[in-house]
Amino acid sequence: MKTFFTKHVGTSAIGVRYLSTLPTIKIECIKLNTITKHANTIKKNLDQHGFVIFDGLWCEKTQLLDIAPYFGLIQGNKNTDKNGITVVSSRTDGFDSTIPGVYSNMNFSPHTDGAYLDGLREENGIIKKVISPKLTLLKCLQSSDSGGETMLIDGKKSLLKAINEYPDIVPALFRHDSIYLSYEDILTMNQALFRMKPNGKLRLHYSYDNGFIIANWAKKAIDLFNKKCLDITYSFKLKKGQILVVDNHRMLHARTAFKGQRILQRIWIQDDFVNEALFERAMPKNRTYFSHRDKQRNALSAYRRYGALSSHKKPYPLDLDSGIYLSDHEKKELTNILFHNQKLDSIINLTHI
Repeated sequence: MKTFFTKHVGTSAIGVRYLSTLPTIKIECIKLNTITKHANTIKKNLDQHGFVIFDGLWCEKTQLLDIAPYFGLIQGNKNTDKNGITVVSSRTDGFDSTIPGVYSNMNFSPHTDGAYLDGLREENGIIKKVISPKLTLLKCLQSSDSGGETMLIDGKKSLLKAINEYPDIVPALFRHDSIYLSYEDILTMNQALFRMKPNGKLRLHYSYDNGFIIANWAKKAIDLFNKKCLDITYSFKLKKGQILVVDNHRMLHARTAFKGQRILQRIWIQDDFVNEALFERAMPKNRTYFSHRDKQRNALSAYRRYGALSSHKKPYPLDLDSGIYLSDHEKKELTNILFHNQKLDSIINLTHI
């Protein structure tokens, strides 16, 4: 296996051409243990760029389901099969309000997967946290005839641009009553675009669409962030057999409109910390509830499909953190804007997952 960087000229959604470098790992040998042997290279690319692409004969022959356990526990959702795989393909030509945009051939705006997820689910009597996946894995089974470029936006660069050029909007990005997110039967309340994770990094969740509900007082700031700070970092077209691994807590991804068939497989990887965030009901098991116990359980049913689909004593051999890392200097700049020299961690620790 060798690591190299390929030069690529991309075209953004507004037609601007620019040069971009793609962190690509070329693998010719069809052996799954290649992943663990080159864990440092994978981790370095994810830390530096927020994503990595696997290419070569190994990717052509290997199933996405074989690769996923190396990165973590597979997280289910409503669109997956029993193994956690979602097939992303166009089911309609043009706009259809009954079909999510990801299943059309139209432009799909920048977002993080599962941005609407922030709740609880019950599993074997244990109540666990549900949040967006830490990683998104995409394998291209068929590339479109034209269009269908993948666009990646680095959330860290977007945040730093806001801090340096538009500091007045930054507090609205961290207030946890600025946005609400909805998807089908799920409504997530009192959210912020950026939240602190237990690992000390920031988690971005973003989906600027009809399910993205903004408080009136924050709308001007968030609209400006969407318009001025989301610069496309990378633009490329996945080739058949290539596998894209994206840090979903740092990077936004989007897609341009396309013609012809474009078929991808997708797997979500669960964040490690949800297994440490456990909850229990206040009332003892044998005490009477004020309402029916079954109805109490129904309140958690919306998130039932979003838990891990498999469990292992040692979930994965790769030690990968997700999210936006800020240097001490960058934290100080952010702290000065938000809280007038108060400690950042002590103020926003309530936004932990």
